[in-house]
Amino acid sequence: MAGLPPEYFNPGELAVLLHLFESVSPRVVIEFGVNAGRTPAAVLRNLPTVSRYVGVDVLPGYRTLMPVQRNEVPKQPGTLVKDDPRFELVLRERGSFDLAAADLPSADAIFIDADHSREGVMNDYRLARTLVRPGGIIVFHDDNCRREVQVTETLNELCAAGAQIIHVHDTWISYERH
Repeated sequence: MAGLPPEYFNPGELAVLLHLFESVSPRVVIEFGVNAGRTPAAVLRNLPTVSRYVGVDVLPGYRTLMPVQRNEVPKQPGTLVKDDPRFELVLRERGSFDLAAADLPSADAIFIDADHSREGVMNDYRLARTLVRPGGIIVFHDDNCRREVQVTETLNELCAAGAQIIHVHDTWISYERH
């Protein structure tokens, strides 16, 4: 992943994400929480099957539900991929909270890495389950057991209700196949 800034991923996690995406040969990818665009840059460089990548984020100045994320609100969302014709940026005042499934395409791979509150993870998961195609995958980031975010406890709650979410050992990544 040479030439890409290292923010927000632990060593090796981007390669894990690419491998998970590659396992479904995605044509369309959606990411909730695109930030500067590091993930779509890596995906579009490394997965030739991807013809469309939709990145969703909040408008600059948004106040996140989780205080720990307030310094992560991008000033220029998608800047690393803005010139790639396969990339589409969807900005809303409250990001995915302001979207319905009808606002987004069906997708083969969906990456949830936006609002790390319970409300945010649940909102993005509901959208993702509606949008993911059969044989596709939903991938979550920040499943790290840290108290300042609510990703792990929310994923555990979803699993207790029957979701088949699998954690990737020694990473902050989890996924669910469909």
